[in-house]
Amino acid sequence: MSGWSRWIVNFGSVWRLGLLYVGLVLLVVGCERSFIYFPMSSSVMDEMAFEAGWVEWVSEAGERMGWIVKARERVDGPPLLMLHGNSGSATWRLNWVRTLQGMGFGEVRVVEYPGYGGRSGRPSEEALIEAGTEAFEVWCRELAAPVFVLGESLGSGVAAGVYERVPELVRGIILAVPYDSVLNVARGRLPFLPLGWLMSDRFESVPRLRGAAVPVAIVAVAEDEVIPVRHARALRDALQENTRLLYIELEQGRHDELPIYSALWGKQVFGFLTASDG
Repeated sequence: MSGWSRWIVNFGSVWRLGLLYVGLVLLVVGCERSFIYFPMSSSVMDEMAFEAGWVEWVSEAGERMGWIVKARERVDGPPLLMLHGNSGSATWRLNWVRTLQGMGFGEVRVVEYPGYGGRSGRPSEEALIEAGTEAFEVWCRELAAPVFVLGESLGSGVAAGVYERVPELVRGIILAVPYDSVLNVARGRLPFLPLGWLMSDRFESVPRLRGAAVPVAIVAVAEDEVIPVRHARALRDALQENTRLLYIELEQGRHDELPIYSALWGKQVFGFLTASDG
């Protein structure tokens, strides 16, 4: 093969690789939110929630905001609002609510996100944070007092966004298997793409929580197979200087198993938050 022929072959290979790369970039741009959000609606899970005593939480406009779970024991426990992860829906968090009330919290309300669990709308960073903020405003207006918040997985970034908007309504924060930012998690998986230019939903928790005036508890899993634990550690490192912070990293368990291992962290987190309260 002549030098000219080799040049043509090499140029063709580079051209095809270039087209493949551009196609991948366009796929990320077009499907970004499909890669982040996995909303579901299940009548079976809803029925299980009803049987467990959950009550649908509806706005004045008749929109499902989430679910209300009254405490059967320790009814005087502090209230907590839960912002769940990116898959399933609120009623998939039956174990979480049992765990939280077993820790000592009283009434728990679980926010439903737009596009999830029969709620209208489409998920996005703005939509989730706005839903969480609305829930805080409605419930805190009823109570005339702030409430604690738990952000699970993706919900940890939602919790950070809510705190940034209405810090006066937040009494303390639990971040379960969290991250420093969704952008950084994505960069770890796709380092060859210019995600800083491509992603619009970034969930940057660090600037939203740095210097928080309320106690923040982070519970991470060393062998997290969904969000590598380095992201929880990065969040810890960024917050620890000017924040009342508790960091717990479990050697046991996987990403979605914190309720199973609550004996290893639940009492410590509850004690830290309530002792620091006020």
